[in-house]
Amino acid sequence: MGIVIVGPSKSGKSLFGNMLAGTSFFDVHRNYATTDCKFCFRDFHDKRLIIIDTPPVLVDYTKKENSNAILEQIKKCNAVLESNLRSILIVISSETKADEIDINLFFQQLYKHFGEETVQRKSILILTHLDLIATEDQMSMTDHLQRNQHLTEWIQRCNGNYFDGSKLQAGVDVGKKSGEICSDIIEKIRMLRTFD
Repeated sequence: MGIVIVGPSKSGKSLFGNMLAGTSFFDVHRNYATTDCKFCFRDFHDKRLIIIDTPPVLVDYTKKENSNAILEQIKKCNAVLESNLRSILIVISSETKADEIDINLFFQQLYKHFGEETVQRKSILILTHLDLIATEDQMSMTDHLQRNQHLTEWIQRCNGNYFDGSKLQAGVDVGKKSGEICSDIIEKIRMLRTFD
């Protein structure tokens, strides 16, 4: 089951990838972004997961000089997946402002590289940093989404498929929580009906 993680810089892609992988495989940096496509395997229950973390260049639609680099990253992803792509996890921060990312250009870039039908059928939005918002503003996820309609548009682009990808809190059993997240994501992917 191939899972590609995409999104803008500093959205929490690598950290979420590690939660899904059940180990600290992907490099997580606060000061700079992932620079290369990296993948790991995880055997989880009866599924073999191929988790691919991508650099933000994959959706960096503002810099034409990155075109060749983007194509090389896509080729690398496709070679690893061997036509087993089951889901595209689009990771964005819940703190993202309405004018920070052009949603139309973002999805155009995804359509260009993965195909419009694939993106429309296989995308799940992962909202990170919801834990920070809940702590700071004492809001529920529903309240936050109602106040930030641009996030609702992201969810609509993913056919209503979204997931709370907040980082693990201190004192949480990482192994147990990782298993729960993996189960939840696999169930979301099953709901997409991209495999039996």
